[in-house]
Amino acid sequence: MKLTFISDSLTASTNSILTFLLFFFSCTDNNNNLEFYEKVSGVKFPSHYSTIEYFDNGEFITASVFRIGKENISKFISENTFKKVNADFKPDFTGLNYLKKENLKFPSNETLYELSGRTASNTWYFLIDQETGTTWAEIQYADFAGDKP
Repeated sequence: MKLTFISDSLTASTNSILTFLLFFFSCTDNNNNLEFYEKVSGVKFPSHYSTIEYFDNGEFITASVFRIGKENISKFISENTFKKVNADFKPDFTGLNYLKKENLKFPSNETLYELSGRTASNTWYFLIDQETGTTWAEIQYADFAGDKP
């Protein structure tokens, strides 16, 4: 009988902890995701940027739209080794499916640069408009089952 009580008590404690963690993470400022993007990809953002949109499904992908300050665009592109897109390029990456339509207006390919990469557990993709500094980004990460992107 004591074992049942201890077991019930542990289950209640575990549920309380899980509830607290879910509440805590749901109240966290999701706009402050830049550190994650920098840590995973190695891309260094300048101090003048803004987050236009942020999405994380909590399972395998995060997608964002940032705006880099105009005074930092050229340096950001060159220091992070972005490459000019091909003339026939069409934006097509998984993160587009999660972002708001109003944030998916792409300019002509003449002003677009991209960067992608991967590690054993993550993939990333960045697309920047050299004129406006608008930067679309996604990171795919291992899901809860440990399946890698």
